[in-house]
Order: sequence, then structure tokens, then C-alpha cells
Amino acid sequence: MLLQAALALPAGALVLVPLLYVGIRATEATASQWAALLGSEVRAAVLATIALATIVSMGAGAIGAMAAWLVTRTDLPARRTLTIALALPLVIPSYVGALVYRGLLSPRGTIQQLLEPLGVERLPDIPPLAGSAAILILFTY
Repeated sequence: MLLQAALALPAGALVLVPLLYVGIRATEATASQWAALLGSEVRAAVLATIALATIVSMGAGAIGAMAAWLVTRTDLPARRTLTIALALPLVIPSYVGALVYRGLLSPRGTIQQLLEPLGVERLPDIPPLAGSAAILILFTY
């Protein structure tokens, strides 16, 4: 127990180094830098980030729990195949998924080009928070 504590103490100290650095740099900030940091744009970005993290955590948790229940507690005919298919998003980085999403659903994307001959002139706009949340949920569940 004492050995574990002796090994954990330096690791804990290393984790605190970046926090201490930020604290020291914060004491050197000027009033204008603090005003910019506490401005409405930064506040809006922080709130949007918190909202995105909350939505993605809840959505990924819900999908992951349901998928886990399906493959462990039910007698689905293709349960083994489904287990493998449900793990596939772990192989694809979320930024690649975002690029594919943009390539498919952007105003001049692949789906738009396929639907143009059918008379669809423009796909509906997807709000940034909803689009980001959907992609991150689908690649992190």
C-alpha cells in the first residue's frame, strides 16, 4: 500500500503541472485579455461545447446500452454479426465520419447531386449542433 502511494504521488504531481502552468499564466494576464476571455463569444462557445458534450454523452449512452442489451440478452438470429457490426464505428475516427457526412449532405454533396434530376433543388439545412451531435453519437456509442 505504501509503495502504491509512493508511485502514485509523482504521477499525481505530473498531472497538476499543466494546471499550475495555466494558473501562473493567468496571473500575468492583462485586463483586456481577461475581458476577451470572459466575453460573450467565448461564453457562447463554452456553453455550446457543454451542450454538445451532454447531448453526445446521453445519446451515445442510450444507443450503447440498447445495443449491448440486444446482443447479450436477446435471441436475435444474427447476433454475432450484429455484435461485430455494432463495433465498426470504433474503427472509423469521428473526423472521417464528419467529412463523409459533409460530403454526402452538404448543399452540393453527393445526395443533393443524386436528387437533382428528381427535382430536389436544395436539401434542408441541418443545424450545426444537431449535425455535430448526430455524427459524434454515431461514432462514439
